[in-house]
Formats: sequence, structure tokens, C-alpha cells
Amino acid sequence: MTWTEFLSERMSRILGKAAVTIIGASFLKATGTQTGVLFLLLIFLFLGFLLTQISDFLLQRARLRELESIMDGLDKKYLFAECMPAPRTAYERRIFHLFKRSGRAMAGAVSDAEASLREYREYIESQVHEIKAPITAARLICRNTEPKTRRKLDFELTQIEAHVERTLYYARAESPEKDFLIQENSLSDLVSQAVGCYKSLLIQKGIRVETHSLDYTVYTDGKWALFILGQLLQNSARYHGGEPVITLSAGAFKNRV
Repeated sequence: MTWTEFLSERMSRILGKAAVTIIGASFLKATGTQTGVLFLLLIFLFLGFLLTQISDFLLQRARLRELESIMDGLDKKYLFAECMPAPRTAYERRIFHLFKRSGRAMAGAVSDAEASLREYREYIESQVHEIKAPITAARLICRNTEPKTRRKLDFELTQIEAHVERTLYYARAESPEKDFLIQENSLSDLVSQAVGCYKSLLIQKGIRVETHSLDYTVYTDGKWALFILGQLLQNSARYHGGEPVITLSAGAFKNRV
């Protein structure tokens, strides 16, 4: 809060007090009060009013800073009403009571939304796992077909499997802390797995893959790293130009790879 904001909020009150003071001073002057006495009285009134306003301004500014520090320290801002300090005036008590009612309603709405989202994510994950079973069965059936047809069917099944995997990972992305496991992984192994998963797609598109300087060990989540590499490979296969070559390489930058 600034002095300008404080004074603009109290301008009507200040003007009202000034008008009352002028009327009172005029009455005292008309009843024969000496000018010197009247002047001293006005000075004392002004100083008292000024000190009162300064005190109110400092108290309000300190109160606002206290509330702002509490708000800044909260991860879930909608819980602010539950963490506010005890009110100091009757007006604050009424306002804080309204805030708490609003905060409880918001917390209930957020809880319901999170529960609904969790149920939806669990449904998506279960359906994705159900879809994987017929994909695996279709791959087994493809082994009994002639080579040209098998390659075409394998390509389409790879596409379907990629879409299914993407759906699963996007569903899990809402709560990565529950599905994120940091472990030691070899970059060369991760790249080999990713290229192997999309081998048929790359061959179908006539894309050559080159790898350089992948002899690094990193700490990451292997599943998510494979997913990201898979997305890069799929996008490269989808939007390639003439004589396409995908180059995968790594380098050390201070404490990062």
C-alpha cells in the first residue's frame, strides 16, 4: 500500500473532518475566542489527525505485508483463507469469515475435480492396457502372412501402438511424481531401444539413423526418456525431406549431458 492509495481511500473522511473543523473554528471565532488560542487549537488538532493517519497507514501496510508473505509462501494459493492470521477488528472478522467460506468452497471444488481427473486417468490407463492385448495378438498373426503384407501390417500396428503409448504417457503426465523414477541409465542403451521400437517405421520411410558420442551414463527416468526419443523419431519420420538422416548424439556441458 502507498500513501496515494491510503489517502485516496480516506479522502471523503478527510474532507468531512476538515469541513467540521472549519465550521467549529468559525463558531469559536464568532463567540469571541482569541485568534492565538484558536490557531494553537487548530495546530493541535492537525497534528493529532496527522499522527493518527500515519499510525493507521503503518499498521495497514504491515498487515498487508504479513498477508502477502503468507500468500507467497503457499503452494496452493486457494488455501490462503485457512492460513490467515487471527483477525484484529470486527470488520476483519466478517471479511475473513467470508474468505474462509469461499476458500472451503474452492477447496471442495478442487478436491472434486482432482478426484474426477484421477478416475478419468485410471480409466484411460486401464483401456490402454486393454488395447495392447489385441495389438500383441495381431503381431503374432502377422507372422503367418507373406513378407510384403507382414511389413505393411507391422508398420500400421507400430503406428497404432505409438498412438496408444502417447495417450498413456499424456494421461500419466498429470501426476509425474507418482510415475517418475530416477535411475542410472546408459544413453546408448536408451537410444538402441528407441530405434528398435520404431525400426519398421524408419525402414518404411527410408530413414537412416546415425549415432555419435553416446557413451554417457545419466540419471533419468528410462520410460520417459524412451517416450521422448520415440516422439522425436516419429516426428522426424512424419516430416522428413529427401534422403533423410536422423543423427543422435550427446555432449557434456559442465554437470549436464
